[in-house]
Order: sequence, then C-alpha cells, then structure tokens
Amino acid sequence: MKLKISRPLKVAAARASSTGLMLGLLASKAFAQDLTPVQSTLDQIVQLFTGTLGTSLAILAVISCGVLAWVGRLTWNLAGSIILGIVFVFGSANIVEFFKGAAGG
Repeated sequence: MKLKISRPLKVAAARASSTGLMLGLLASKAFAQDLTPVQSTLDQIVQLFTGTLGTSLAILAVISCGVLAWVGRLTWNLAGSIILGIVFVFGSANIVEFFKGAAGG
C-alpha cells in the first residue's frame, strides 16, 4: 500500500526543513553560550523523580498493588506496568550509561 502525500504537505515540509537548515547555520554563535542553567534544571528534575519523592511514589504504587491483590482486582498487566515503571525510573541512569558505552560515547 503506497502512502500518498499531498502537494501542499510536501511544500510545507520542504519549507520547514530549509528554514530549519538556514536557522541552524545562522545560529552557530548561539551554541557557544553557557548551558549551566538548563543543566541544573534538568538535574533537579532527575533528582525529583529519583530522590525521596520518587521513592515515596514507588512505595505507594506497590502498596496499591498489594491492596488490589488483597481484594482480588490485580491484573498481571497492571502489576507488570508498575514494576517496569519503577525499574525504568530508578534504573534510568544505568540504562543510559549502558547505551552510551555500547555506542562508544
């Protein structure tokens, strides 16, 4: 099945890509600026999710699984989603480091 793309959409995509390319070439001086405020904000967000607040939320999620199992309403999909979510949140730094090492970065 061949996907048909309308002419106005092709023109809009061409304009957007050429505009992005021109802005990227013209903004080379902007890349030299200090990104410390952005990095500190992102570090605070990571600390928020992996710190004590994230731990408390994970504990509440496990407690809710226990209550649902207690009343016979726990499904394996829900339990697996909660466990996988906790693994991703708290193992995110290790996961990223693994892929950085695998990619040679």
